[in-house]
Amino acid sequence: MQEHRQEKETQIGWQVFVRRLTCAAAVGLALFTVLTLAAATLCLSVDVPREKLTLVALPIAVLGAAAAGFLHVRPTRRQGLLQGLLAAALLYVLVLTAALVLTRQTLGTHAVLLLLAMLGGGAVGGVFAANRPVSEKRARHRPRHGK
Repeated sequence: MQEHRQEKETQIGWQVFVRRLTCAAAVGLALFTVLTLAAATLCLSVDVPREKLTLVALPIAVLGAAAAGFLHVRPTRRQGLLQGLLAAALLYVLVLTAALVLTRQTLGTHAVLLLLAMLGGGAVGGVFAANRPVSEKRARHRPRHGK
C-alpha cells in the first residue's frame, strides 16, 4: 500500500514537472516569436542587410530562453542551473525544428552558436529565479521543504 502511494506521488510529480516545463517553453517561444516579428518589422523598415539579421536574432533567442528558464524554475526555486538548461534545450529544439521546416536548409555553425547562447540564457534565467529574494509577505505563506 505504501509503495503504491509513493509510486503515485512520483507519477504526479513527473506530470507537474513536464507541465511546468512545457508551459515555460511555450511562453519562451511566444516571447521569441513576438520579439522576432517586431525585429523583422523594424529591419524591413530600416533595410538591414541579410548578414546582420543573425546579430538581431541571437539576443532575441537568448531572451526567450532566459524567460523559459526563469518561468520553469520560479515555482520551486530549486536546481536553477540544471532546470534552466533543460527549459532552454526544449525551447532550442522547438526553434530549430521550426527553422528547419520553414527554411529547409542544413544545420551550420549558426545552429551551434544558437544552442550555446540559448543554453546560457536559460541557465541565467534559472539561476536568477532560484536565487531571487523572496518578499516578506510571500515568505510567511511559503511552505518549507524538508521540515
